Amino acid sequence: MDISVVIASYNHAPYLAACIRSALEQTHAPAEVIVIDDGSTDGSREVIEGFGAAVRPVFQENAGTYATLNRGIELAQCDWVAIHNSDDLWRVDKLASQAKIAENDPRVGLVHTGVEYIDAQGDILQNVEGADLRPFRAEVSYEALPVVLRTNPVVISSVLLSKAIWSACGKFDEQYLGMGDWEFCIRAAQHARFGFVDQPLTLVRKHSSSAGMDPSRLPSDWGGRDWQRMLMNTMPDAGAGLFKQAREGRVNRNQAAIALASLATLQTREGLLVAARTSLRMAMRLSPLRAKTYARYLMTLKRSIRH
Repeated sequence: MDISVVIASYNHAPYLAACIRSALEQTHAPAEVIVIDDGSTDGSREVIEGFGAAVRPVFQENAGTYATLNRGIELAQCDWVAIHNSDDLWRVDKLASQAKIAENDPRVGLVHTGVEYIDAQGDILQNVEGADLRPFRAEVSYEALPVVLRTNPVVISSVLLSKAIWSACGKFDEQYLGMGDWEFCIRAAQHARFGFVDQPLTLVRKHSSSAGMDPSRLPSDWGGRDWQRMLMNTMPDAGAGLFKQAREGRVNRNQAAIALASLATLQTREGLLVAARTSLRMAMRLSPLRAKTYARYLMTLKRSIRH
């Protein structure tokens, strides 16, 4: 299997060389390594150019993470694309482990791996601020929609992605500021199974200038803006898709019902009561004996009466 690696780079000069080497030194050697620098001002260009013909450099004005990823995938010449972040690292057998899953199951369109977290010096972190995805477990090949509709277990720098799936479900939505990887996974899960390598083959670096830890990198209201957009648009469509999958026997009906009820809880909190009742009715049809679902439905009716 030929794989293109796309590295999205922005102001990570101290970590960039190690990131690129971790892609070039894979036991399953990539066919190409594309490094797209998104308007860095910290000397990243010199680091990239120092690799010479080993990488394919692209330099652009700052356009944001998701625009950069879309451009890289568009440029990729292979049918499978591995996404890398310019401050993260891969263990040497990452691509080989993912390629094996993709080759063994043609239903899989995205393969992600377990993670470990490292600090600026590359030392393993035991305590992690924010979301910690180390406990996530899944089958080697699994229907991901019931999972990603509730939470996002996919670290984007661990992803091996079928370019066909990227085309089928649509590109990364460039209007998102930070949740675009989760939103993309929700759409991708409606088109293909996900594969999972249950080993920490992706090392996610936590440092003061990373997007998740530097508040100056994003506007203060970015989470609310992204969340509203996803809850109003992508999630309801995915809920209907999940209902259809469960009715067809592709996913467990009870798991789908729980995911739909969880979606309804989120919709209720945001005052989207009509949408919440739609999600709950689908949950009831899939799992009619689940009492909690009826209680949640009554709660939406009471809130409507109060308003």
